[in-house]
Amino acid sequence: ETALAQSQEMYLTLGELRAEVELKDAEWRAAQVAAVAAVAALAQQIMHNSMITVTDDESSVCAELDVDFWSDGELSAIKAVVDQFTARVNAKANPPTLAELRDISEQSLASLADRLSDVVALARARQWSSQVRVNMAETVVDLLEQITGYIWDGEATFAGDDQREAFYCKLKHPDESEIVVEVAPDGDGRSYVIRVMSYETGNPDESQRV
Repeated sequence: ETALAQSQEMYLTLGELRAEVELKDAEWRAAQVAAVAAVAALAQQIMHNSMITVTDDESSVCAELDVDFWSDGELSAIKAVVDQFTARVNAKANPPTLAELRDISEQSLASLADRLSDVVALARARQWSSQVRVNMAETVVDLLEQITGYIWDGEATFAGDDQREAFYCKLKHPDESEIVVEVAPDGDGRSYVIRVMSYETGNPDESQRV
C-alpha cells in the first residue's frame, strides 16, 4: 500500500512537471515566433527605407535619397545588428532563452526602430543641407561680384565630388588674384559654415577693385 501511494504521488508530480514543461515550451515557442516576426518586420522596414523618394516643395522635383550614403553608413550598421538578431532568434544549436527572446522583441528592436527613424531623418536633413550649401555659395558669389572686382570663373564643385562635403566656388580678379568661397557642413551635417579665402597671386591694384 505504501509503495502504491508513493507511485501515485510520483505519477501526479510527474504529471504536474510535464504540464509545466509543456507550458514553458509553449511560452518559448510563442516568444520565438514573435521575435522572428519582429526581426523580419524591422529588416523589411530597413529595406523599404534604403532608397526613398523626396520631393522639393517649391519645384515639386523628385529625387531618390540613398539613406545609407547620406547617413555615412548608419543604415548598414543597423542592418548588421538586425542580421545578428535574425541569426540569434533562429539559432538551433544554442537557442536563445525566453528572457532573451522577449528582450529582443520588446527592447532591442524597439530601440533599433527609433534609431532607424533618426537615421532617415538625418539623411533627409543632410541632403537638404547639401542643396542649401550650393544656394548659399551662389548668393555669396553674387554679393562678391557686386562689391568687388572679382568675377566667378565658372568653377564650382563639391570636395571630392561628394555632395556630403564642402561646396566651393572660385572668383578671379583681372590681376589673377583669387577668392575661394567655401560652404562646409557643420556639426552633424544639418547646418553649414561659410569661409571666404583670398589669394593675392597677382599685383593688386586697389583702384581696379572699387
